[in-house]
Amino acid sequence: MDAPARREQDAALGLIDEETHLLSYCGMLRDALLYADEYRLHGNDYTATLLDVPEFDGIGMKYGKDFRRHLLQKIVALLHRNLPAACSIARVGSCCFIILSKNAQDNGLQEAALRITQEVHAIREVDGHPCTLYMHYAKAHGAEVRSLDSLMRLLIQRLQRAEEKRYGLTPYSNDNLLFSRDLFDTLPFGVIISDPATHELLYLNQAQRRELGLTYDEPLAGKTCYRLLMGANAPCDNCNESKLRHNVCQVHIYHNDTMNANLLLCHTLVPWNGKSCHFCMAINLDKYQQRHAAQDKVLYQELSLTLPMPEGRGFLVRQPLRRLRRIGVLHDFPKREFPCAPRYIFISAYAAVDLSSKALRRIFFAAFTSLS
Repeated sequence: MDAPARREQDAALGLIDEETHLLSYCGMLRDALLYADEYRLHGNDYTATLLDVPEFDGIGMKYGKDFRRHLLQKIVALLHRNLPAACSIARVGSCCFIILSKNAQDNGLQEAALRITQEVHAIREVDGHPCTLYMHYAKAHGAEVRSLDSLMRLLIQRLQRAEEKRYGLTPYSNDNLLFSRDLFDTLPFGVIISDPATHELLYLNQAQRRELGLTYDEPLAGKTCYRLLMGANAPCDNCNESKLRHNVCQVHIYHNDTMNANLLLCHTLVPWNGKSCHFCMAINLDKYQQRHAAQDKVLYQELSLTLPMPEGRGFLVRQPLRRLRRIGVLHDFPKREFPCAPRYIFISAYAAVDLSSKALRRIFFAAFTSLS
């Protein structure tokens, strides 16, 4: 029987999923029995991989059937493009798939699963609707179980543990804090993840993309940290890759000539799609200094209006105290409960001005100079 005729027969028997044209759950059971018999009779082990996109149902209900169908088509296309041709692909849920393959294909299948995970997360919009998706996967081998039922239970247990990590059901376990990637997507300073072996960039959050002039969805494939971030043709001489450890965070200040900025860099190793990768958090110190200087300038101007330079003594007593209270620099204290900190200067028996700000110190020192 040729392939088209067999596929037509499989469809008539309900072994083909009508929406995706992949194997159905029944089709998966048939192929799984064939793999199990091959292992039982000849010792050729096999691998079952369960893939799931948990957000699919919720976002599909939100945007409607057409959106759901088009999103499913995109994900199925990713499966076809990345998975080895010899494996068996079945749809066993709304956006849940099982891949059956021989053990010899494990390395290729692992790489394919990582690529699919990243490409699914890269889908940011379908039919004009924004979306954020995560694909999780779990693997099991035929040698680990005695029946297909046991195989399915093992896959589901392992997938559940992966999804618990992602959705915060186990936010604290064995001294490990787990953070969602969404947290880093919205941070106001840069987050960079790269492959320590090849220096290839794997992730840039939105703040770092803006700093480098990249669009939010520009692919990172083929881009290295030293070329994109440093403008160099080879890894940096002071590269930290060889010193990175999971339990150590290396912190140093570095002047980036490409960005013409002083950066506070924090380096460590983190798990990323099944591999230890270089995590770097970059804080632009120049921006914070500029922001602080701007705030100081505003405060200085406000105080200059509030505290005009006096011509005679008694300046501190004559100023309108309620204006100082309004801008938050005057503090009242009950009798005999004065603060001892040197940053306060007392202007009455029960009130003091907080001199922790440089702008305030300049104003008051100028005032005292004029009185002397």
